[in-house]
Amino acid sequence: MNSAPPPKDAGATGQPEAPAPTPAPPRRRRWLPYAVFCFTLLLALILHRCQVEPPPPDTSMAPLPSGTASHPTLRPATPAPETLPPTVIVKPAPIDTPKPRALVFAPVDSGPYLWADPWGGRHFDSVRVSLHCRQGCVVLYSLSDSINFKTYEDTLVFKRNSTLWLSGIDSLNRQAPALRIDYVIERNPGACPGNSMPLTAGGKTVCMDQYEWPDSEGAVPRAFVNRKEAEDSCRGAGKRLCTAPEWREACQGPDHEPFPYGAKYRENDCPAKEVAASRSGRFPVCRSYYGVYDLAGNLWEWTSTPAPDPDFYMVAGGNWTTGNEATCSLSKFSFYPSVRYPFVGFRCCADALSESKTKGTTQGTTQGKTDAKTGGPGR
Repeated sequence: MNSAPPPKDAGATGQPEAPAPTPAPPRRRRWLPYAVFCFTLLLALILHRCQVEPPPPDTSMAPLPSGTASHPTLRPATPAPETLPPTVIVKPAPIDTPKPRALVFAPVDSGPYLWADPWGGRHFDSVRVSLHCRQGCVVLYSLSDSINFKTYEDTLVFKRNSTLWLSGIDSLNRQAPALRIDYVIERNPGACPGNSMPLTAGGKTVCMDQYEWPDSEGAVPRAFVNRKEAEDSCRGAGKRLCTAPEWREACQGPDHEPFPYGAKYRENDCPAKEVAASRSGRFPVCRSYYGVYDLAGNLWEWTSTPAPDPDFYMVAGGNWTTGNEATCSLSKFSFYPSVRYPFVGFRCCADALSESKTKGTTQGTTQGKTDAKTGGPGR
């Protein structure tokens, strides 16, 4: 039997022995921290999912009804139907027949504002009167007293002296206090031409313009005119400036009332609480007994009466902002005659035709008509 040859002896051969190899240092596991972190995060997510996951469905058995077999078939319980709230039927409240409200008499300075157009005072021959209410109320009137009213429907015509009682009921069922308006019907003497109205002042008959210059209904009254220009305008029309006593008589009337429309101030009757001058005749109640308009408020009016200071002249009537101070006795002389003011105007007057001249003119006219019919000298 052959045996394995013995190992060679390094010393025997005389060659040095090779040194043993140095072991390599162990490699660090750098992925380990990341793996631990990911594992921890995954575990946290799983735990969180378990906490918020809804509970499993209820598999409990529905209660067995009496008389059933001891081993019934198992089935999930049927959920109870959703219970709806009961329907409430609301019955409408019974409708009561509205009862008429009792009339409430409004204070003098409140309630519906009513007026007649034209206002009372003297009128020639006849007058047609319409009644109005600013708040759209029911207009009432009476020709006998302040109690027995009837509903206004159509224009009233007065051919003789008449007394009109005016009232109204607004939407709040307030009835305005009754207003008494007197109409005096006279025969036109024919002493004044055009829009001029005759009145007696200082023992003589004077013709005064109905409206402030240019004496036209609906026109804007002329302002920015000094006294000399106003005097020249009247002279050019064959007239003159009114005197202060003539102006006062035209405003007060025969009863010497403090306001052209009566004894008590009413803020809506004249243009004395406005933002600017109003067109002539826009306020039908602002009519004096003699038929002259806008004597209270609108524009101050130049007169021909000298003031106590000889360098000034009297002005009368107030303007559109004077309010309850715009009375028939209001006058002042603080305006320089040579200055044009935006709130000062004027109106004109003229002496009436003499009585004898009026008669002569009437007789001549009548004779001319007779001659035209008979073929006399007039042809």
